[in-house]
Amino acid sequence: MRLSRNSQLSGKRIRICVLLFTSLAWGVGVCGNHSVFESRNLRFDQSQGLQGGLHFDKDDELEPDKNDFQLVSSAYMSNDLGERWAMLTIENSSSGQRLLKAKNLVARFANGDQAYAINLDEVLKGKQRLTVAVFFGQHQFPIVDIELDRNQR
Repeated sequence: MRLSRNSQLSGKRIRICVLLFTSLAWGVGVCGNHSVFESRNLRFDQSQGLQGGLHFDKDDELEPDKNDFQLVSSAYMSNDLGERWAMLTIENSSSGQRLLKAKNLVARFANGDQAYAINLDEVLKGKQRLTVAVFFGQHQFPIVDIELDRNQR
């Protein structure tokens, strides 16, 4: 039995629709709760040039562990999924080797919340400078400050 040209075209259209639907369903499954169009690619957040410092009224302040590090420079990054990162250049001000740990860094978000760095373990030799990308988790608000030394305040 031979199908008419219209029947052949309808069959092709159905296969294309099934293929597109399957691809879309697979994309949603891979991405979980996130939209297919949300990107994991990081981009640098625009600096707002905050004037006069930050003064949040929070009782449960996180404080970085005592350390011998100085923050030389910082740039904040994020993506569509709300991941918050900071590219930091840190200097070991001691002449001896030191371990930079997650609890040495505290990020402050635009709503006043704070978070320690996640999965950070870097060894710095005496007086060594290191630039590292540091993850602070997911948050609705961007990072506006990084605290490395509790005496910065």
